[in-house]
Amino acid sequence: MPTSPRPFEGLEAALDDLEARSYRFAVCTNKLEWLSKLLLDRLNLSARFAAICGADTFGVAKPEPAILHQTIARAGGLSSASVMVGTPAQTSARHGAPALP
Repeated sequence: MPTSPRPFEGLEAALDDLEARSYRFAVCTNKLEWLSKLLLDRLNLSARFAAICGADTFGVAKPEPAILHQTIARAGGLSSASVMVGTPAQTSARHGAPALP
């Protein structure tokens, strides 16, 4: 883990703006869940996410669609009303990931 992790520039302002519009957030990663939570804790961001799920959370990893659908469900959302940020859409589509905006 980096010794001085920090969020990407503008991330917190973007989260503030989206949260003000009633958007909910979740993390879906191939990293281990506890490591992801530890990093987000160090960044003081954990509380902003309704769910933080890793490859070990459900026993599947991206690009397997189940991890994304289950993360969205754990956050109280619907896949049909969700947007995925981070993984290139072309990569996800090639590997059978769900079609999300």
